[in-house]
Amino acid sequence: TINDCVLQNVQIDYAPNGWAAYNDGHPVQTRLTLQFMEMQLPTKESIQNSRIKANYNNYNPYQGNADNTNITGVASDHTGGGSGGLAD
Repeated sequence: TINDCVLQNVQIDYAPNGWAAYNDGHPVQTRLTLQFMEMQLPTKESIQNSRIKANYNNYNPYQGNADNTNITGVASDHTGGGSGGLAD
């Protein structure tokens, strides 16, 4: 889940791929970029008490993907250790 956020930045680019306009002068493309920041960091407790609790409980940092890396991108050796990367 996503916590409450604040909008930090808005950018509008009327020519993301070089200037091009219709006959009336309006741009052909417009890119709107919105930058948000969560107001509260996720913690183990907030994850465990959220709607994604089942995903949290089923998380196994040592179950590698196809290239034998875990979620942090570190090669899995299946020897244990680590907390799963969530803040306490």
